Amino acid sequence: MKSRWKYPIALLAMVALGCQFLASTPALAEEDPPTLAESLAAAKEQGRPLMILGTAHACGSCVILKKRLQSEEAIQESVAQFVHHVVYLDEDQQLEPFMEQFELSMDDLAAPMMYVVNADGEHVATKLGLPAGDELGTFLSEALKKANAKANAKKDAS
Repeated sequence: MKSRWKYPIALLAMVALGCQFLASTPALAEEDPPTLAESLAAAKEQGRPLMILGTAHACGSCVILKKRLQSEEAIQESVAQFVHHVVYLDEDQQLEPFMEQFELSMDDLAAPMMYVVNADGEHVATKLGLPAGDELGTFLSEALKKANAKANAKKDAS
């Protein structure tokens, strides 16, 4: 009889810990997050690339990536150079505008994913899945280089 309560209590504890982590994560704790259009406008206004983090509510790898983006000291300089936007791939009201804006299909998506556009909203890089080891830092550095190269090429052309 006493073992009957062991698993439900353990499950409740895990849910409570998960909710506490999500509530304490600044990028996820926003009550009124910006729309994709607002984030694109902010990137253009600030002249910085936009990193769109594709995530899902029940995605363990997504939680790991979010935590790495917020806490790994080696990549913080790169992370700070982006405007950030989160798209929940399992929420139609967020997914549909994202797919329409960048003309994506379901085959182009994975959770987690990072989709980077320059300040003008032009795609420069995509990373599907959870990057291993130094892959995350390398991806961010290369995405910044590509975004800045496109921005500089446009300035030179005009």
